[in-house]
Amino acid sequence: MDKKVLGFALQQGYSDVIKEKPWRGYDVYLTVYGDGDSPACIGLPLIILVKNGKIRLSTEDEAFAYLDETDDDA
Repeated sequence: MDKKVLGFALQQGYSDVIKEKPWRGYDVYLTVYGDGDSPACIGLPLIILVKNGKIRLSTEDEAFAYLDETDDDA
């Protein structure tokens, strides 16, 4: 995992990240709260997006679009 992404996540108040499927040219990381043994997902499922070395949190619309467009059960 990219240490810069984890560092960004920690600055935002998350405890960890999980690399997910790429989306629209971005590397995607799921944000995680918790201690690792029992991570908790609370609130809006914002994701971390990385493209061309720039790291940012998704918007609400991007978070839901990612879920819709990468849902294997759809």
